[in-house]
Amino acid sequence: MKGKKDDDDDSNRRGNQAVQPFNENGLEDVDKKTVKVELRNGVCYVERGDDQSMTAKCNAALQEMSDFQRQFLATVPAGQPNKLLFTEEIRRNSQGDTKTSFYFTNREKETSGILSPLYSLKRKVLG
Repeated sequence: MKGKKDDDDDSNRRGNQAVQPFNENGLEDVDKKTVKVELRNGVCYVERGDDQSMTAKCNAALQEMSDFQRQFLATVPAGQPNKLLFTEEIRRNSQGDTKTSFYFTNREKETSGILSPLYSLKRKVLG
């Protein structure tokens, strides 16, 4: 019995590594890109050196937000730049369907290890 339990624990660990941290949803990471952006006048500007192809995706995500969500995201003290992280995650389920999520996080939280999304936009793309 002990040998079987150890085997089960090992397979669970291997399984968790493949889909972590999204195993509760049955999704595995396919791709993840994060870029540093600055929001100015409702427009996303990707910082130099980061993947400029993410500019269009960032601006498209902003356009899909409600006015309230955009205002919330754009709220910063006067005279300070609005610097955020913009992330695109692509995940796949066991049937091969992919789901793309976009979210913004506060850069200051990046250094503390806390990356809670300020805004998240999830789309399911069949493929």
